[in-house]
Amino acid sequence: MKSALVREYINAVKIIDFSGCDSPEVLLKNNHNQAVISKLPGCVIGKGGYILFDFGRELHGGINLTVHHTKNDENGLVRVVFGESVSEALSTIGLKNATNNHSLRDITVEVPFLSSSDIGKTGFRFVKIEA
Repeated sequence: MKSALVREYINAVKIIDFSGCDSPEVLLKNNHNQAVISKLPGCVIGKGGYILFDFGRELHGGINLTVHHTKNDENGLVRVVFGESVSEALSTIGLKNATNNHSLRDITVEVPFLSSSDIGKTGFRFVKIEA
């Protein structure tokens, strides 16, 4: 039997906060989910930098993270934190009762350059991406 479920990609509606990154606003535009070698405008997040996105409504799913370049073309580490509130997306596992118990909502993943990765499967409205 064929499933009636359909995957839909939506963009965040606004950036709540950011630090240590250049041009985060380009991530609010319709971008291709395929990494390419080009001079397209992009966002650069430096080590320790982050962006906190608001998707404007409660969602269930995850994000698709496309990485065009990494420092020295080596794999990088990215921390992705999902939250139903801003404070949850800014929380750290182990502090103030923040956990990954019922669903992984605070995930650190290795990302290769020229890659596109689906990350997460949880309820959220806000997502923090940190290098």
